[in-house]
Amino acid sequence: MSNVVIIIMTILGVIALYNAIVLYFLSSVQKKILHLESEIIESFFSKVNKIPAVVEIMRRYTRHPDIFEDIIYLHKM
Repeated sequence: MSNVVIIIMTILGVIALYNAIVLYFLSSVQKKILHLESEIIESFFSKVNKIPAVVEIMRRYTRHPDIFEDIIYLHKM
């Protein structure tokens, strides 16, 4: 009976160790994903924030300046 208990405890220990390794791996992957996500969001906003400057520059060269007012309004939303 003692051997059965030792085998069961060994199996449970291996399962617990496996779960700990998987959880550690998943947490490191999650940190990498969050870091990449923040870089993508930062890049997006840096590009989007340039839109009003481009609109102001292009406004002088168009026949329909009211279109640019709509673009600026939509950008602010």
